[in-house]
Amino acid sequence: MDQKGIYYGIFDFGGGTTDFDFGIFKESDDPNNHEFDLCPFTTHDGMRWLGGENLLELLAYELYIQEDHLEQMREHKIPFVAPNYDPARFSIALLGDLITLAPREGRRNLQDLVKLLRSFVENLSAEDLQKDGKELQEQETSKRESVITLKDTQGEGKDINLTINYPHLLAVLRREIEDGVKNFFTSLRLLGEKIEGMTKLHIFLGGNASRSPLLKAIFLEHIDKEKEKYQAYKNTQLSKRGEEMPDMDFELWPPLGTPEADEIIKRENPMHPIHDGPIHSSHRVTCKTGVVFGLLEGRERNKGGIQIVREKTAPAFKYHIGFERRRRFEPKLHRDRIKIGEWVELDCLGSYQEVEFRYTDKASAFAEEKNFPANQTIRCVVSLDRPYPNHVLKICAQDMSTLKIGVFNDKDELVWAEKVIRLDDNKATHLN
Repeated sequence: MDQKGIYYGIFDFGGGTTDFDFGIFKESDDPNNHEFDLCPFTTHDGMRWLGGENLLELLAYELYIQEDHLEQMREHKIPFVAPNYDPARFSIALLGDLITLAPREGRRNLQDLVKLLRSFVENLSAEDLQKDGKELQEQETSKRESVITLKDTQGEGKDINLTINYPHLLAVLRREIEDGVKNFFTSLRLLGEKIEGMTKLHIFLGGNASRSPLLKAIFLEHIDKEKEKYQAYKNTQLSKRGEEMPDMDFELWPPLGTPEADEIIKRENPMHPIHDGPIHSSHRVTCKTGVVFGLLEGRERNKGGIQIVREKTAPAFKYHIGFERRRRFEPKLHRDRIKIGEWVELDCLGSYQEVEFRYTDKASAFAEEKNFPANQTIRCVVSLDRPYPNHVLKICAQDMSTLKIGVFNDKDELVWAEKVIRLDDNKATHLN
């Protein structure tokens, strides 16, 4: 345990989103009333689109646009719909009018491709991750039919011959999950002084999708990278200041409800009545069990238990805002600078009538300065009623994901009726 307590990070990898939570668990400053304090740090970080079901839809899209498949889709007029995923991570341009012809049949086709790929994603093993592309391709091809029946624009079934590129789908999975893990560690570093003195972080995996061996493998890879970065920083501090710093360690805990977690529970609780054999599902400790114990231990009472000590912060805006420069995201406003109900300057206006900016909820967009790809952010265009040279464009957050846009003169007077932009929409919509 660190001197201040046990630092923790939670990677909650669910079906629709991934949330990051950090905090510290420590002995209470007032032991006469309760034993421990649980102090969550306010971060509002995570990955809005990264979830198990959403990833399956993205893979279905990748399967649909595979070159030899897309030719058949166009020939037979097989409609499709956009996956429920970050629009910056795929392009609907490849689909042409197939995305608009028959949305009901398109949704059905997406779901059928998801159903086809589900067993591949959910049954990936640690051994599969070690296989070369050819071996993985042969193994998975033997498990599935090579023909699938999809609906055309008239609702008629058409047989499509599939040659699924499994190594490519695995690479897409790895790319997206790794992006989430990178942002997790970026969010950790951005906590700054809140984690001063931390020498060990306990990382807990939650959510159904967290059982994936791919997630574990990626986390272990990045833990090694974080240790290397810290060691380099430690050596720099020693050479610059003669200051010896403690080592940094990370412990990755398996998701509750998995065999790995069951083994830890049996090892730590040798008197468990079923420790000699496999834990029956009715006795298995899961995340829901943890929630129940958390509620019981955290309930209000006069003695003992855990007190949850929350930071006193106002509701926070979700997105970083910036501009595109040379195909990179140039950050302008960190979300912490955007206060709900307050105007903040975004840009100086010139002799143009349209203003374009980009936004993202990814912590790494700010941490990587001007090295973050612009195509991984969302583009928003605001049309003014006329050009406003020598004026200032400001934004004002209405809630966590909605902005007002206003033009101000040199006297800081609002001279143009502001618009409202809902950034949570797939494509930002502008409302008068």
